[in-house]
Amino acid sequence: MKQAPKEKRKQSLDFRSEKRNMRLLNATSVTLFNNLNQAICVGTHSIEHQKQFLIFNVW
Repeated sequence: MKQAPKEKRKQSLDFRSEKRNMRLLNATSVTLFNNLNQAICVGTHSIEHQKQFLIFNVW
């Protein structure tokens, strides 16, 4: 069996793949941030409802 020839990488290809990886990383970061933000909003929203409910019970 012949060994597969070693891949010759060019600088431009490395740079392009690095840019693509950064874009993927940025997209992942934005998604995670949005999910976290949404979770915080939902959490505070439910707390606000609990407060209103408690105040209503006191009256």
